[in-house]
Amino acid sequence: MNTATISSKASPSTYAETLFSYVAQGGKFLALCTDSVFVDLLKATLHRHLGLQRNAFLMFSSFDALSAFLTKDPQAQYVICLERQTTGITTAQAMDKILGTCPLACIIVVTQEVDQFITALLVEQGAHNIITKPISMTSLTEKLAFTVAPQGQLNKLIEKGKKLLDDQAWGEALSTGDDILELKQGSAVGYMIKGDAYKGLNMLAKAEDMYVHATKSADLYLAPLKQLAELYALSGDTTKQLECLKKLHTISPLNTQRILQIGELEITAGNTHAAEAMFEQAMSMAKREAMDIISNLSSRIADICADDNPDMAARYSKKALDMKGNHFTVDDIA
Repeated sequence: MNTATISSKASPSTYAETLFSYVAQGGKFLALCTDSVFVDLLKATLHRHLGLQRNAFLMFSSFDALSAFLTKDPQAQYVICLERQTTGITTAQAMDKILGTCPLACIIVVTQEVDQFITALLVEQGAHNIITKPISMTSLTEKLAFTVAPQGQLNKLIEKGKKLLDDQAWGEALSTGDDILELKQGSAVGYMIKGDAYKGLNMLAKAEDMYVHATKSADLYLAPLKQLAELYALSGDTTKQLECLKKLHTISPLNTQRILQIGELEITAGNTHAAEAMFEQAMSMAKREAMDIISNLSSRIADICADDNPDMAARYSKKALDMKGNHFTVDDIA
């Protein structure tokens, strides 16, 4: 799923109207974030800048509390600002649980500046948008508005096409795909919608053709390559499946499950050394992820102890840094 794109034609009043409409229809904004500066900015944006009522925003201190709230109304509409380093759980696990519980939710991952590979992974894992800190109130308003409802005729057609696919209205989805391509020649999303529709109609050769067109239209677009890989898996063409998976790995090399899949196909093909390299990479990434979780937990404990027991806070801060080893990032500066 792609992150929302900001159109230069939209005005600040349009963003406000979009957010007012969202709240009027029952939508709410939720946050799981330990960054008090960002939380204060979010509150100021929603309440003071936009004038939304207090009950339009809810803050959570733990993932368990957020999960318990989401289970109360699984069909509700929420925009969830989720801090990337969520205590005790990976971002991927958090997003998977959120969307599994509340499929209509939109997730905005809040993070420090990240590289293109982490951005690609976050989007692939389910992020609808990404906020890079620090952010201004104007930019935050735009991010929220475009997460709620992408602006413009093209985005509306895309949303219509996705809805038709969800409803298995294959013929109408094909027509909408044509409308998108007429409005924007070579649109990768237009080809994707047509490909998914053809796949739904079991016209696999035409679906493949549409997905191939989509990959040529947007080099860094993951969805068509993923669909092609699934298509080749269905047809038993493991050579082409592996080729697609390797292209995906080049664009988004931090997906552990895909690395394992590549390793499995390599070892089945008798490419032992290539398979082992993939498996070792997956193990290394899993170890790094586990260390990040423990480091983040230690940092959180240090924050809790800072006022009442500075010595204990210092010990846990040191543990957090020790767990990082040589893998320091911008997030560790604080």
